[in-house]
Amino acid sequence: MPLALIRPGQIYAWNGPSLLLVNTRGECREDEQLSGYYFREARFLRTLRLEVNGRSPWPCEATLLAPHVLAFTSIYPELAEFGGGGSGQSGDDVSMDADGIPHRALSLRVVYTVTIGGLTVRLTISNHATHRVETDVAWELDADFADIQEAHGGKREQQADVQRRIDSGQLHLTYQHPQLKYRTIVAPTGSSSWTVSESTIKTRIRLEPQEVVVLSLHIEPSDTNGEIAFTDVDAREELLRDGRAAWRASRYHRTASPNGFSAQTSETSHHSRCSRVSAMSG
Repeated sequence: MPLALIRPGQIYAWNGPSLLLVNTRGECREDEQLSGYYFREARFLRTLRLEVNGRSPWPCEATLLAPHVLAFTSIYPELAEFGGGGSGQSGDDVSMDADGIPHRALSLRVVYTVTIGGLTVRLTISNHATHRVETDVAWELDADFADIQEAHGGKREQQADVQRRIDSGQLHLTYQHPQLKYRTIVAPTGSSSWTVSESTIKTRIRLEPQEVVVLSLHIEPSDTNGEIAFTDVDAREELLRDGRAAWRASRYHRTASPNGFSAQTSETSHHSRCSRVSAMSG
């Protein structure tokens, strides 16, 4: 079956006013000019990059689980030298990287879930080595609050400094523009102890063989006044789900006619549902 890709170097997910655009490694970084997390077409995260011991893990798979959910699987550390066999490793010796971690010991799966009112990042790390692995895991983060058209064109029409502040274990990125008082809050969760700096959220993990740890980030955008955009996100999400389900059902609704069966939809009720969804998600 033919597959056509538009902008093949970019992968995206969206939900109402939220949009996430990443490169094929699942990162927001400078190699993709348009990459970032956007809310109402303003870029609330310019940089979102995972590192293990200061290095990027080796990408293995990218999956579009749903229009609003992306998943990326990677390993760390990758082999530096390859031997025979399908695995690229020959013999019984276990090779290690410079930090003493067996090659391909860690499996990392990042799932991005875009919601109407933000972005959730869920990182699952598994240890497939035969002994304990200790390593640093960090997210590199930054924001520029560019408009999506500015990001696309690579030229800013409005620009201001970004204040970076740590408050109660969360990273606050605040735009210093006199009219656009945007604010991004990045909150880490999970059983690990986090170290938060002005550009990094970091933790150290210790995994026994076959042990799994789950680490998460929640990114919350604001409105133009720096306040939380929605206080009823769950209700809005439910309304959107109901509207999508009703729209899908209406496409396949059929009624009898003198000439046989023909597809019918209720334009009035469908328009009403779409209007409600648009009003709630805008």
